[in-house]
Amino acid sequence: MRSPLEEARRWERRAEENYAKAEMYHDELCRRTMEGLARDCEVMAHRAATIALLHHRHTEEDRMQSKSGLHPYRAALFFILREKTDGHWSGPKSNEAVKAGDVGRVAGSYVVRCIAEAFGKTNREVAWDLIKTYRALEDGEASP
Repeated sequence: MRSPLEEARRWERRAEENYAKAEMYHDELCRRTMEGLARDCEVMAHRAATIALLHHRHTEEDRMQSKSGLHPYRAALFFILREKTDGHWSGPKSNEAVKAGDVGRVAGSYVVRCIAEAFGKTNREVAWDLIKTYRALEDGEASP
């Protein structure tokens, strides 16, 4: 099986071949048919290149892990959840906001805003991920 990048290159070559064949035909209908096939191959090459790019991003993200084997974003969520001062929970605003699922209050936390900025997410996305992670841990499930 070809890699996504090889597939994109294959379609590019086929498009070039079809354009070259189109120039060889003297019959107008044959020439236009080959040019149409060449354009279709260009479209397929573009689609395959898009898939190759998405595949590359996905594998790069998979390789990016912390020492614990977690993605740094997941590690940051766990860091926020375990943050305590003098034995009292001092995470985003209060533990009650996370328990209650109050996305607005959790999103207002400085730590949540920092993590959102670092990972290119909105404050509310990070807050919601934090609440889902907390609930999963409380229910004894694997974190999402």
